[in-house]
Amino acid sequence: MRKILFTITLLLFVTNATAQDYIKEVCLISESGMNATFTSVGFAQSKKDVKTNAIESLFHTLFFDGVEDVNNSKKIVGSDKPSYTNDFFNENKRCMNYVVDVKEESKPNKIGNNYNGTYTITIRLKSLIKDVQKNTGVYTGPGQSAAASAPKPRIMVVPFKKSDDESYEKILNEDWELSVAVTEVEKGFQQQKIETRNIKAVKKGTINRSHFADNANAANSNDRQLILNSDADVYVDVRLNKQTNNGLSSISIIVNAYETATGENWGSDNFISRQYKSDHLSQICAKTVAEKLPGFLKQIIENYNKPVSGHIEVNVSNDAMVTLRDRCKNGRRLSDFLQDWLTENAQDGVYNTQAIVDETAIFDFVQIPRVDRNNKRMNADRFAGILSDALYEIGVDTRFVTNGNNIMITILSIE
Repeated sequence: MRKILFTITLLLFVTNATAQDYIKEVCLISESGMNATFTSVGFAQSKKDVKTNAIESLFHTLFFDGVEDVNNSKKIVGSDKPSYTNDFFNENKRCMNYVVDVKEESKPNKIGNNYNGTYTITIRLKSLIKDVQKNTGVYTGPGQSAAASAPKPRIMVVPFKKSDDESYEKILNEDWELSVAVTEVEKGFQQQKIETRNIKAVKKGTINRSHFADNANAANSNDRQLILNSDADVYVDVRLNKQTNNGLSSISIIVNAYETATGENWGSDNFISRQYKSDHLSQICAKTVAEKLPGFLKQIIENYNKPVSGHIEVNVSNDAMVTLRDRCKNGRRLSDFLQDWLTENAQDGVYNTQAIVDETAIFDFVQIPRVDRNNKRMNADRFAGILSDALYEIGVDTRFVTNGNNIMITILSIE
């Protein structure tokens, strides 16, 4: 009976089918560990596109309709965010990051001017649900959704530097108006429940722990070290322009956000104020920041919660009489262990192996999660440390260094 109903539905559907249509004939077959296997029917005007349509139909159904016995038979998207969900179906094909295996169950058949076929598709279901709910929230019923509590970055606000010879401290001491703007932007983040790092407090703590050079040529390197010592995930530099015309005052606060580890730009904006009869700079800045900051902060948080693209290179030390093909005390070859570990610990299991030879393994693209399994903050250095600990547990002694999101691991010995 179900087959008859499906055939009738399909015949009705073909009259208006387009490349973006999905039949949504999806059924869960089995679930094991992190993975689940489904059957999904693909439908397309071209035979070669049927398989792609079947894969997308599976994801579209999970996202927006729900599949029986998956996620309590509810859709997995909470509050739809097209900027996130569209990437699964457009040219970026993000859905393929979660596909483990696809098998053709029936060759595409022609119905009218179109083709349909059934496929068995295995995906990383638990990783998918976790990532979708982190980005869209948890669906709680018709017309209701709870926004995901996305991790928020720690931010330090600094003044804009016109040249490398300037120091943050000198600018704040000599440019009172810019100092006011920096303070109000920092307060604005705090009002948005963002944990901040105060530049003067960080500088004081750094001086107490180490020696900073006093000459002008060291200003830029010292300020860079200051940012790194702040434990901030993001630093925001601030520029201020003030205009007064016919007794009316207005300001423009230009802000740029950068990831601390890499210097990558995570957001830019220009907070342009209304005109005020008052020339009280602090009040004008406070009102302007309160109005304009939320949109800028949204840019930062969205970038902060994207997986980090890292690079991992594993080399055997020249002094070590071992290779990556050697077996560890758990019986696995070291090269196999590395790949299995990345499958389990990279964001959604996504990584790319560029090369593995006896003495070197290069993983040129590794998605490093923003948080670990306990929702604690993750970065490349912590990721490398966790991998190093995992290697130690199987008798592999290592050392590692990180530079931004690049990780270099050296194998010293194998028990």
